[in-house]
Amino acid sequence: MLRLSCPGGWLTRITQLSARQDSLKPLRWPLTVVSHAPGQQELLLRSVDGATDIQPGASWLRVQWVVDVLPVEAPDPEPGEAVVWLARRGAWCGLYRPPNVMGLQWPVVPIHEMFVAGPGQQRVRADASLRPTRQTGAESGSVHGWWLTATTDRDDHGIYSRTAGAIGWPAVEQLRQLRIGLVGAGRTGEAMAKLLASHSMWQLMLVDPDVVEPGNADVGLLGAAWRSAGMAALHKVDALASQLAPLAPHTRFIPIARSVLSPAALTGLASCDVIVSTVDNDLARLACACIASAYHRVHLDLGSLVTTDAGGARLLGADCRLILPGRCLSCLGAFAQDRLEPFALGETVARIGDWRSEKRGALSSWSAITAGLGLRLLEDLSAERVSASTWVRMTQADGDVAPHIQQLTADPDRYCPICACAGWGGDVLHRIPALAAAVVVRMKRRGEMASG
Repeated sequence: MLRLSCPGGWLTRITQLSARQDSLKPLRWPLTVVSHAPGQQELLLRSVDGATDIQPGASWLRVQWVVDVLPVEAPDPEPGEAVVWLARRGAWCGLYRPPNVMGLQWPVVPIHEMFVAGPGQQRVRADASLRPTRQTGAESGSVHGWWLTATTDRDDHGIYSRTAGAIGWPAVEQLRQLRIGLVGAGRTGEAMAKLLASHSMWQLMLVDPDVVEPGNADVGLLGAAWRSAGMAALHKVDALASQLAPLAPHTRFIPIARSVLSPAALTGLASCDVIVSTVDNDLARLACACIASAYHRVHLDLGSLVTTDAGGARLLGADCRLILPGRCLSCLGAFAQDRLEPFALGETVARIGDWRSEKRGALSSWSAITAGLGLRLLEDLSAERVSASTWVRMTQADGDVAPHIQQLTADPDRYCPICACAGWGGDVLHRIPALAAAVVVRMKRRGEMASG
C-alpha cells in the first residue's frame, strides 16, 4: 500500500502549475519516503516550490495532465520519480519507482491512495476514482476543483442517518475513514475518545503513560474500569480502550501506555491522519505539533481549565485550536516559554508542579463541552466548511448562565521552526529537543519585536 500525502493548498498550486504549458522543462517537487508498517509506505511532499534539478538518490513528484482519459500504457518513471496522471473527468493514477541503491534497480509500484490533508480530509483511492463517480466540487465547494471525488458509496441503512442529514454524507464517510491519534487520557481526553468512538472511526490510537488514580476515578469510564479491576494499577489508555471497544466494534483501538516522546508513540502518531492533543504539558503538545507538521497531519489541540481569578471566584476556560498543514500550534501562541525552557536547556522531563497550584480541579461537564466543540470543528473540516486554521476560546465565570465563546486570530510566523519541518517525515523525531530550543528562541525574539 503506497500513499501520496500533501496539504490541500499545496496540491491546488501544484496542479495549477502543472497545467501550464509554457515551461519547456517540467517542474518536479521533492518527496520524503516513509514506512509506517510492513507493506505501508507514504510519499510526503516536502515543498510547494518546484525545482528542475533533483539530487541523485532523492525522490521527487511529477504531475502530468491528460486531456480526457488516462494513458493505457504509461511510460515507466525514472529512478526516484513518482508520476501522477490527472484526467479532466476525475480519474487519476500514479506510479513510483524507488531510487537506485548501490547499483540495484527497483521495480515500478502503483500509488494506491492520495491523502489531501485539509478541508474535506479527502482520501482518494486510485482504483475507485478510475470508475465514474459523483464529483464533489459543485456540491461542497472543494478547493481542489472537479477532479477530486467522493469514492465511498452509501449503504441502504444510511439513508436514515441524522448525522448525514446535518453535515452531509461525504463528511460522514470522511470522518469514518480517519485514523485518529489521541494524546492525553484525562477528562477531556476521555470525553473526546467517547465522541470519536461514537462516529465509528477507522482507528483510534490512545497515548498516555499515566495510571488511573483516585482523584480522576470519581466519574466516567476511567472510574468504572478502575473499580472493575479492584482499584488495582491500571493505565488510563487500557481502561478507555476496554470500556469503548464494546461500544464501537468497527473501530480499531490501539492503546500506547507510554510517553508521547517514546519511539513507539511518535512512530504510531506518524501513521495517523489526525492528531488530537488533550494534555496539560507543553512539551507533549510541542511533540504533537512537530509530528503534525512533519507528516502533513491536521492537529486538534484541546485544553480546559478550572481555576480561580484574583478575587478567588471560580473561572472556567478552554482553548480549541484546529491547525491545518501550513500552520502549527507555535504560530497560534499555544506554548508558554517557562514550560518549554527546562526541556530546551537539556532537562529530560519538563518541570510540572502539583496540579493544585495551577488549577482548582476538573469538571467532566466542562471537558465534555470542550470535546464537543473540538468535534464540531472536525465535522466542519470534513464537510469543507472550515478552510483555515481556527482558534476558539471558551470561558465561563461565576454568575454566567452560559459560556462565552470567541474566535481568536494570530499572525502567521514565516520563520516558525516547526512549520519549517513540513514534509520532513521521520527526521523530526530526533529533532524535537532542538525544535523546543528553537521555539523558545523564536518566542523571545517575537516578544522583543512586539515590545520594541
